[in-house]
Amino acid sequence: MDRRTFLKYGVVGGALLVVGGSGLALWKGALTFTPRRALRVMDDLAFNVTAAAAQAVVSVPDADAAELAHRVDEQLEHTTPEARTDFLKMTRALNSPLLGLILDGRPTPFLALDVSSRAQVLRQWGRSGLEVRRQAYHSMRKLCASAYYVDKASWLGIGYPGPPNLALVETP
Repeated sequence: MDRRTFLKYGVVGGALLVVGGSGLALWKGALTFTPRRALRVMDDLAFNVTAAAAQAVVSVPDADAAELAHRVDEQLEHTTPEARTDFLKMTRALNSPLLGLILDGRPTPFLALDVSSRAQVLRQWGRSGLEVRRQAYHSMRKLCASAYYVDKASWLGIGYPGPPNLALVETP
């Protein structure tokens, strides 16, 4: 192969990589969860990624993923602006097919995966060699779980009778 042919293949190959990478970066997957009330911190994409993660984290049949995402949104309202920004960035990173391809060999947005595949992706993040991914996993897992267990309806399933009634406790 002569030099000119080699350069042509290099330019064409580079252009294909740029186009393919750009396409992956722009592919977000379907937004299947619709907010039922105004969002306080999240946008539609972050809401959908959070609801999709909640489905994978809280594997209880009666769990309402959209409601859990709303509760996470309400929790985020009480955090610092930096924590809110970090959460929004984390949802975008979790859904990014380009990052998924580079870090995990997964060229599919988080939102395009089924529930068991999402759970697997989250577990990969939890075992990642990158501390930031492990922290993101634990944040998402804890936010989704706390959003579920804050509801009194979930207490019966885990045998929690609820907080003690302190009005009945006599003080000396």
